[in-house]
Amino acid sequence: MDVNASCVYQNTDSNGADLQTHINQNDVYFIAKVIHPFDAQANGELSLSIDDYVVVRRVAPTGWSEGECKGQAGWFPSAYVERQEKAAASKISEANSSPECDATS
Repeated sequence: MDVNASCVYQNTDSNGADLQTHINQNDVYFIAKVIHPFDAQANGELSLSIDDYVVVRRVAPTGWSEGECKGQAGWFPSAYVERQEKAAASKISEANSSPECDATS
Protein backbone atom coordinates (compact mmCIF):
# COMPACT_ATOMS: atom_id res chain seq x y z
CA MET A 1 0.00 0.00 0.00
CA ASP A 2 1.30 3.45 -0.90
CA VAL A 3 1.53 5.51 2.29
CA ASN A 4 1.24 8.73 0.27
CA ALA A 5 -1.88 7.60 -1.59
CA SER A 6 -4.97 9.79 -1.65
CA CYS A 7 -8.34 8.43 -0.64
CA VAL A 8 -11.76 9.64 -1.71
CA TYR A 9 -14.37 10.08 1.00
CA GLN A 10 -18.00 10.78 0.24
CA ASN A 11 -20.72 12.04 2.54
CA THR A 12 -24.11 13.62 2.00
CA ASP A 13 -24.90 16.88 3.80
CA SER A 14 -28.32 17.87 5.17
CA ASN A 15 -29.25 19.42 1.80
CA GLY A 16 -28.62 16.12 0.02
CA ALA A 17 -25.47 17.37 -1.69
CA ASP A 18 -22.60 14.93 -1.97
CA LEU A 19 -19.44 15.94 -0.15
CA GLN A 20 -16.58 14.22 -1.92
CA THR A 21 -13.09 14.82 -0.67
CA HIS A 22 -9.64 13.65 -1.71
CA ILE A 23 -7.67 13.07 1.46
CA ASN A 24 -3.92 12.64 1.64
CA GLN A 25 -2.88 9.88 4.05
CA ASN A 26 -0.23 12.26 5.45
CA ASP A 27 -2.79 14.84 6.64
CA VAL A 28 -2.22 15.87 10.24
CA TYR A 29 -5.05 15.95 12.78
CA PHE A 30 -5.52 19.09 14.85
CA ILE A 31 -7.56 20.27 17.83
CA ALA A 32 -10.26 22.88 17.31
CA LYS A 33 -12.55 24.69 19.74
CA VAL A 34 -16.25 24.98 18.89
CA ILE A 35 -17.21 28.66 18.50
CA HIS A 36 -20.78 28.15 17.19
CA PRO A 37 -23.22 25.35 18.09
CA PHE A 38 -24.26 22.89 15.40
CA ASP A 39 -27.20 20.48 15.50
CA ALA A 40 -26.73 17.49 13.22
CA GLN A 41 -29.51 17.23 10.62
CA ALA A 42 -28.44 14.18 8.63
CA ASN A 43 -26.70 10.84 9.04
CA GLY A 44 -22.97 11.30 9.45
CA GLU A 45 -23.14 14.82 10.85
CA LEU A 46 -21.74 15.68 14.29
CA SER A 47 -23.61 17.90 16.77
CA LEU A 48 -21.36 20.39 18.57
CA SER A 49 -21.76 22.69 21.58
CA ILE A 50 -19.88 25.95 22.20
CA ASP A 51 -16.54 25.43 24.00
CA ASP A 52 -16.34 21.73 23.07
CA TYR A 53 -13.03 20.57 21.61
CA VAL A 54 -12.91 18.53 18.40
CA VAL A 55 -10.13 16.44 16.89
CA VAL A 56 -10.38 17.53 13.25
CA ARG A 57 -9.34 14.70 10.94
CA ARG A 58 -10.31 16.10 7.54
CA VAL A 59 -11.12 19.51 6.09
CA ALA A 60 -13.00 19.40 2.79
CA PRO A 61 -12.93 22.21 0.22
CA THR A 62 -16.75 22.22 0.47
CA GLY A 63 -16.67 24.04 3.83
CA TRP A 64 -17.21 20.92 5.93
CA SER A 65 -14.81 19.16 8.29
CA GLU A 66 -14.83 15.63 9.68
CA GLY A 67 -13.76 15.01 13.22
CA GLU A 68 -14.34 13.45 16.59
CA CYS A 69 -15.76 14.94 19.75
CA LYS A 70 -16.23 13.04 22.99
CA GLY A 71 -16.25 9.62 21.38
CA GLN A 72 -18.52 10.47 18.44
CA ALA A 73 -17.42 11.21 14.86
CA GLY A 74 -19.04 13.03 11.96
CA TRP A 75 -19.13 16.05 9.67
CA PHE A 76 -19.75 19.67 10.71
CA PRO A 77 -19.31 23.15 9.16
CA SER A 78 -15.63 24.12 9.20
CA ALA A 79 -16.49 27.73 10.10
CA TYR A 80 -18.05 26.59 13.39
CA VAL A 81 -14.69 25.66 14.92
CA GLU A 82 -11.42 27.49 15.49
CA ARG A 83 -8.07 25.72 15.21
CA GLN A 84 -6.07 25.77 18.44
CA GLU A 85 -2.29 25.96 18.29
CA LYS A 86 -2.09 24.94 21.92
CA ALA A 87 -4.68 23.05 23.95
CA ALA A 88 -4.52 21.61 27.45
CA ALA A 89 -4.02 17.84 27.53
CA SER A 90 -7.28 17.57 29.48
CA LYS A 91 -9.16 19.19 26.57
CA ILE A 92 -7.63 16.74 24.09
CA SER A 93 -8.71 13.89 26.35
CA GLU A 94 -12.24 15.37 26.56
CA ALA A 95 -12.46 15.56 22.77
CA ASN A 96 -11.95 11.81 22.58
CA SER A 97 -13.88 10.44 25.53
CA SER A 98 -17.27 11.56 26.87
CA PRO A 99 -20.51 11.10 24.83
CA GLU A 100 -21.71 14.74 24.98
CA CYS A 101 -21.33 15.37 21.22
CA ASP A 102 -23.59 13.24 19.06
CA ALA A 103 -23.25 11.96 15.54
CA THR A 104 -26.67 11.47 14.03
CA SER A 105 -26.92 7.87 12.92
